[in-house]
Amino acid sequence: MIVFEGTSADAVWRQAVRQLQTVEAVQESRDQATRELLHAAFTLTDPRQRVVFGRPINPAFAVAEVIWILSGANDVDFLRFWNPRMVRFTDEDEHRFHGAYGFRLGSQPRLSATAAARLRHTTGAVEPRLDQLQAAREVLSHTPHSRQVILQIWDGRLDLPDPAPRSRDIPCNIVSHLLLRDGKLEWLQVMRSNDLIWGTPYNFIQWTTLQEIVAGWLGAEVGTYTHISDSLHVYERHWQELAAIGPAEDDPPRNSGDLRIAPYDAWETLWARLVDGALALTDLHTAEELLAVQRGLDDLPPAYREWVALLAAEALRRRGFAAQASETIAGAGPFWGASWRQWAASLASPRN
Repeated sequence: MIVFEGTSADAVWRQAVRQLQTVEAVQESRDQATRELLHAAFTLTDPRQRVVFGRPINPAFAVAEVIWILSGANDVDFLRFWNPRMVRFTDEDEHRFHGAYGFRLGSQPRLSATAAARLRHTTGAVEPRLDQLQAAREVLSHTPHSRQVILQIWDGRLDLPDPAPRSRDIPCNIVSHLLLRDGKLEWLQVMRSNDLIWGTPYNFIQWTTLQEIVAGWLGAEVGTYTHISDSLHVYERHWQELAAIGPAEDDPPRNSGDLRIAPYDAWETLWARLVDGALALTDLHTAEELLAVQRGLDDLPPAYREWVALLAAEALRRRGFAAQASETIAGAGPFWGASWRQWAASLASPRN
């Protein structure tokens, strides 16, 4: 087992970069050749510091993906707005993802009828799905010392090759284990396959955010986050980028936002409004319409207002309103704002 431990996602990600920079052996894969580490474990002692600054990422897409997961969505169009490349992972003529994490978890907070219809797609007769996140909340509220709270994503009937892959979208995240200890929610995330460059930074944001929000439902603090990648790899397309990544020059900004809300009903009411707003940002086209969505959610708690500003800034950028986007991102705070500015600057680079 190879262990990377630190306070922040950026720190542990850079440790993995340095380790993979020394790997010379090549491992073939279904896509491209890779350089690979087996059985790698990351531990974040402060999971709120969830953004990797060692390379530009799209933080608005990361937050949109969290919204998509917690809403129990499997819809393609919502994610495609924030990241058009996502369609590469859908099967032909599909409007839904085969291995959508939130849908597999059965997450079903109450949404508006419009949002639920747009985000959650079922086909044929479907048995009622267990909301594993709600079940986890109920178990840990009743039995805080339980070791039996497992969130299952992988389904061998749907995902095990037969013998060829069953889909372009086979879940990389396979299981989560939640423990409540000393008033803190500890989270273990297990991945069968993990792309260090394109995947890991987003995975950190996804699951540490779920950890924090579920901790809020339980009235708990946020404990450590441990992330096991059984195959941690870098594809050949990214070997030059990997070689060029150096040590951090400055201390990255810190996240002080708190996403925890209790009781659950209060969070659920807020969440439905947030989801409606995020969907509206994908539908509207004028700067005034997009900014009106942000103003309409200005009464949300500070950490969620930062999310809205981040999403609004990216929606403005995508609609061609660069100046308004640069002004709006100030509302996302120093942590998310720094990541988005890094992302926007990378798009302006001649290399891109």
